[in-house]
Amino acid sequence: MDNKPSHIVIVTGQHMVANPRVWKEANTLSRAGYSVSILTVNYDAKKARQDSELLDPAVRYRAVVNLTKGESSFSDFYLARFRRKLAFVLKKYFDLDSTRLLTYRPVKLLDAALKEKADLYICHQETGMIIGHGLLGKGLKVAFDVEDWYSRDYINPLRAVKLLENIQSQVFPQAAYLSCPSRTMSEALAAAYGLSVKPEVIFNGFSIQENLLSKSGDIVPRKDSMVWFSQVIGPGRGLETLAEALHSVTHPMELHLAGEVDPAYRAEMESRLSGTPHKVFFHDPMPHRELLPFISNFGIGLALESYETESRDTTISNKILQYVQAGNCVIATNTRGQMELALYLPNRVRVVNQDDPLDWAKGIETLNRDCEREPSSFEKVFTQELSWEAQEPKLLDLVAKALA
Repeated sequence: MDNKPSHIVIVTGQHMVANPRVWKEANTLSRAGYSVSILTVNYDAKKARQDSELLDPAVRYRAVVNLTKGESSFSDFYLARFRRKLAFVLKKYFDLDSTRLLTYRPVKLLDAALKEKADLYICHQETGMIIGHGLLGKGLKVAFDVEDWYSRDYINPLRAVKLLENIQSQVFPQAAYLSCPSRTMSEALAAAYGLSVKPEVIFNGFSIQENLLSKSGDIVPRKDSMVWFSQVIGPGRGLETLAEALHSVTHPMELHLAGEVDPAYRAEMESRLSGTPHKVFFHDPMPHRELLPFISNFGIGLALESYETESRDTTISNKILQYVQAGNCVIATNTRGQMELALYLPNRVRVVNQDDPLDWAKGIETLNRDCEREPSSFEKVFTQELSWEAQEPKLLDLVAKALA
């Protein structure tokens, strides 16, 4: 009798440090006894090292396409980049969609996935959408974690949204299962693609064990302070509206921004707040393990999402859930996803009109003055509904049924 564990291959196009749903999923499945491999694209040596720190030792991590300078082959570093640049030129001038607009070396990634002979493939991001489409064409068992509604993220005119929409309409009805980060998105996907079974909602929460490891429970978030974090600090992320709102906030506040920032944009933000009683502080990007204790220091977390695209409007990001986990009160713009989350914690999450800086100012002043910061007001809800521990049974059930 063969007792060999089922082999699950996760396909994505990002480093783990920028793709937390993948490493949480991989670790859960590995610890449940599955053989787990990740196929991805690498482009940064430092991030690759950080990736390995996030993964369970039993998870096999493989950069099928390595774009890291000094480590990559000629075909990866030069030829793959040239082909992608050519794809962007063809899109810009002739409106031609191509899989190379969405990932590097898709044929190589698909060949690598096929060689794995997995019992189940779980596909993430645009890269996973493309590879999963090819795997389904070979009659293999494929699931999709729809982290974002890819074809409805169309601000960038060079995104291959028509191609993505065509692929999604084909693969979603055939998938072994679908999952996504909010009920709002689940209902929207089911309606848009005529799905008889709604995608399973797996929230973007992190493990409650991180609170114990970071000792964030010993930190009392201080009033008069706000925090926002991202991989990159830059324009078009809501910070300009925030600066405008702060001109209407009379009580002095500290604004802390964590992430990579261009010196010119840093100077711009400092200039936008000149003449106000507020101070802005910039912090370097930090590993995931340092993020929770860092944001736990501040009173208000800023979840400044946009409803300009259906993708952003319907999602619930890991950012807002980390604020909740850290004990912050939260200013959240009125996307449908964030309004869904606010129903869980109405005393801690203040929803504001994205287009009304005065509403932001009122929300900041009200939260700073009145927000309930006692742990009992959020810990039970986070633990039972939003934490990763609350998501794991749903994921394991989906996988078990797909493999049955």
